[in-house]
Amino acid sequence: MVDGTLIKETGATFTPPGLANFLARQIFENLDVSDTTSRLSILDPACGDGQLLCAIYDVLKKQGMSHCHLNGYDSNPQFLKEAKSNFSKKSIHNFSLNKGDFLDQFDSGEMTQKSLFNDLSDVFDIVIANPPYVRTQILGTEKAQKIAKKFNLKGRVDLYYPFPDCNGLRSWKGQRVAAVSP
Repeated sequence: MVDGTLIKETGATFTPPGLANFLARQIFENLDVSDTTSRLSILDPACGDGQLLCAIYDVLKKQGMSHCHLNGYDSNPQFLKEAKSNFSKKSIHNFSLNKGDFLDQFDSGEMTQKSLFNDLSDVFDIVIANPPYVRTQILGTEKAQKIAKKFNLKGRVDLYYPFPDCNGLRSWKGQRVAAVSP
């Protein structure tokens, strides 16, 4: 279980199963299932214990679409261990769990657009997320300024702020996106 200090410092906010299932159902209801032969690639850029990925997998499996690959990022190795355990309990075998801050992928040169997911629409069919919430005071001035500059943000910066840009509940080339938003 995550204690209050860790939540405040890292923004770790685990999605309750009911909310995760709701988001997953919303994605499925808006998904073009006419091409069910291709394998879906699903991303959670701040996956924590994997609840959102498990929920979308369950919804797709119930519809006979379990041929998907789950992709999760998290900076906390313990959370990734929990996600792996949760996937194992559901007999999910097609997944990649990546230790690291998904926003750092932007620095690596892999992403060149202002919006993180513009370049990923050919990579991920579905994005489901509950981004971390960390206020400027906790982030520290240097990290907050770096995030503000990188994503062209103004004012007080919360770690969550870049995610609406990338998770703006929009669709690119058939990609479906759902995110928890404050």
